[in-house]
Amino acid sequence: MHFGSANALAENNTSLNSYFLQLDAKPFENIALTLKAGLTDAHQGFDPVTEWDIPENPLHHHDFEGYSEINEYSDLDYNIYELGLNLTYLISDDLSLVAEATYNKFQDYQPYVYGDTTGNWFYGKLGVRYIF
Repeated sequence: MHFGSANALAENNTSLNSYFLQLDAKPFENIALTLKAGLTDAHQGFDPVTEWDIPENPLHHHDFEGYSEINEYSDLDYNIYELGLNLTYLISDDLSLVAEATYNKFQDYQPYVYGDTTGNWFYGKLGVRYIF
């Protein structure tokens, strides 16, 4: 959002879609499994500035040349993929051991905005859960 600036002349279009799937299973009485998958697809960009109805000020802060190319450097376009597996071993109704592994991949299709943020990471968790 831009308030009171020449950027108000450009339309900003945003599209963000997230999809998640989770499967839960209890193959044995004391073991529970959860499989998670997710996809985020995001796009954002400005339409080209085609009109100019703001007068230039004496310091030349508002000139058409500088703002006419906003659509060429302000787009965002990325996908995030996520896969996760959770294993719970139930010792009793109140006590369990938990192991979780998650893999994420971030794909940046417009790396010139903030630098190339494409990458992936993996992390795991081990824990004890006690319900009181």
